[in-house]
Amino acid sequence: MKKPTKSIIASLSLGQVHTLVILAFAASAIAAVAPWRWLNPLPTWLIDTALLAELSALAAELKADWPVRFLANLIGYASSLLPLYFVLRLVQAWGYDRRGPSRGILPSCIRTLALPGGGAASPKDDENDRLGAPRKPSKEQQQKQKQQHQSYSLRWCLHLTACFLGLQAAYLTWGLLQERMTTFDYNGERFRDSQFLVFVNRALGGLLALPLMLLAPLTSGATRKSSQTKASDRMTDGKQSPPAFEYVYSSVSNILSSWCQYEALVYVTFPTQVLAKASKIIPVMLMGRLVSRKSYRVDEYFTAGLISGGTALFLLSSPEVAEAPSSPTSTATNPTSATQQQWMNAVSGATLLAGYLMFDAFTSSWQSKLFASYRSGPIQMLAGSSLASCLATVTAQLQQGSLVSALGFAYRQPLFASHLGLLALCSTLGQLVIFHTIDSFGPVTFTIIMTVRQGFAILISSVVYQHRLSGNAWCGVGVVFAGCF
Repeated sequence: MKKPTKSIIASLSLGQVHTLVILAFAASAIAAVAPWRWLNPLPTWLIDTALLAELSALAAELKADWPVRFLANLIGYASSLLPLYFVLRLVQAWGYDRRGPSRGILPSCIRTLALPGGGAASPKDDENDRLGAPRKPSKEQQQKQKQQHQSYSLRWCLHLTACFLGLQAAYLTWGLLQERMTTFDYNGERFRDSQFLVFVNRALGGLLALPLMLLAPLTSGATRKSSQTKASDRMTDGKQSPPAFEYVYSSVSNILSSWCQYEALVYVTFPTQVLAKASKIIPVMLMGRLVSRKSYRVDEYFTAGLISGGTALFLLSSPEVAEAPSSPTSTATNPTSATQQQWMNAVSGATLLAGYLMFDAFTSSWQSKLFASYRSGPIQMLAGSSLASCLATVTAQLQQGSLVSALGFAYRQPLFASHLGLLALCSTLGQLVIFHTIDSFGPVTFTIIMTVRQGFAILISSVVYQHRLSGNAWCGVGVVFAGCF
């Protein structure tokens, strides 16, 4: 904000600030429940009509309506989240942490939304001194720890095996269900609302994360072993919990990445999508430099290039890249028209995969920044991201009127409803196993496990859904996973 604007905001009284905040909360709530026909002036005001016409023409040319639905989703997210962003900037510019009250329902909501640690003071350095720095263990203690480590080696192996099997079971099942729900019919009907799938996954994650947050203080004494040092470091390093709105940025990018992932399966095969996921190291590195100012070694760039080269080999060698199971190519009788439609499918699929890679890379980079800058654990991250994602997705669905139709589809198709519940359960349990694996064995072990999962996913999908992969395509798969390792 410019200085004159800051001076105007600083001159506001507490009552005026609270009035503006209440109006912003009301605007966000109205946008979250209002049907789109109530908000007809909003899209016209935000988006030029000519741009909407061009997007509609592009959708007709591609024989795909995803560009228009993508824009509609963005408008839905903005209508409910921009008022909250206004609250964030208002209270920070006004100095609510110094001038605002600390008690009451409204002040508590404001501080939780916009201020680190709910506006509480940072931990004092003298508290850190009183707790004391961790001491280096003596030689006897080191020897005892070594003996204990050897005695627990079998338990460690069993623990790692359980994490490996848990991740494989959760995400291999999740991948098969994702492909089944987005590319096949249910009694002649096909489900096309990818945003509803994202909403259900995030809703179940939030419902599970909230009680875990409440139970964490009761169970922390029994569960902290390898994570005890990390937890104590987070509590004594002077960091505070992030403002709740900080979760919104990664939540929106995570929604968009998931949406692009589901939509891409309409235009490309599941093995193609999996290989694209394996090549996301380059977008992650670029986002790391942009968001967190990270630098990378030469060998890391070489690995990224190797993975990307293997992905390109797979894409150029696979006969099904532009002919997904749900592709309209199969209905075309003219060979020229069929070839053109395949090309259009490839353009749509590549665009959606690029969007997935970009949004997913930003999500992980932003979450890494939050972990480094604030005192936030995995369960808090899951809860904050899930709740923000639920707010954004349900707003867009209510505005577009798609929530009722999606629920109606689930009611008419019991098999789809069972697949939906299992998909959400696999996604939520998989997230919890991810957090536990990283906490117990570190990110490197977790990355290796998930890389193995991608190979299994391609193999299982090719067998179950009969995808045709050429010899060169399998060579591309080998190059990608050789680069990952």
